[in-house]
Amino acid sequence: MQKRLRWLQWTAAVVLTGALLAPQAVAAAEPAAPAPVEAEAAKPQESLTPAQKEVLKQIRELRKQYRQKLQAESRELVEKAVKEGKLSRQEADQLLKHIAPRRLKPPRSVKEMKARLDEAVRAGKLTREQADQILQHWKESHEKKGRD
Repeated sequence: MQKRLRWLQWTAAVVLTGALLAPQAVAAAEPAAPAPVEAEAAKPQESLTPAQKEVLKQIRELRKQYRQKLQAESRELVEKAVKEGKLSRQEADQLLKHIAPRRLKPPRSVKEMKARLDEAVRAGKLTREQADQILQHWKESHEKKGRD
């Protein structure tokens, strides 16, 4: 249930961001074929207007606040369950560890990125096609930055 809620919230945020960052697409008389998400993400941030950059900054801050609030409320729910006897301290600690924010370091090389994507495919979180697309996009973005 929580995964669905997070997915819905994330989807709503992406749709809202797209609507805010691409108002010309909404105003078009004839709808064009939708651009792939990868193409949208590949656009350099320099092409954004100052107003778009400000809105994007506000969206990022809102996401940060939401994550912090979600973490606090999740901890409160777990502690409440312990007090009510629904969970043992050990079970609560497992849950708290599971819901703790994960801070992944960005991959330093193509080999490291490929290994992470392969693991996600083995775990069933991505299809091979999705992993290949992500890897290709990652390679292109790092070539532009002069990395790898």
